[in-house]
Amino acid sequence: MDNLFIEYVEVNQKRYKLQHPGNREVLKLYARCTEMKTGMLNMEKYMDFCFENVVFPEGHSFKPTIDNLPPKEFEEWFTILPRYLRLGEVGQYRVAN
Repeated sequence: MDNLFIEYVEVNQKRYKLQHPGNREVLKLYARCTEMKTGMLNMEKYMDFCFENVVFPEGHSFKPTIDNLPPKEFEEWFTILPRYLRLGEVGQYRVAN
């Protein structure tokens, strides 16, 4: 995709590049992650996708996952990533590139 939205964030004193996968991929993600019975979004699948395909370390090698983050830091990502995929921006977590 030529027109990627890229933002830089800092979480727990580590810098990350967020690369938006594009609106079509976000719609596909919602379709893959929506539970048929309840219509609710499966946040485990959603966050796994985001950590694998959206979040990239900058200046360090720590790649966050659901399993390697302390709860407080996970909560920050839980705030950042859905907002970023919906709006293409990260609010207070943005740092200059």
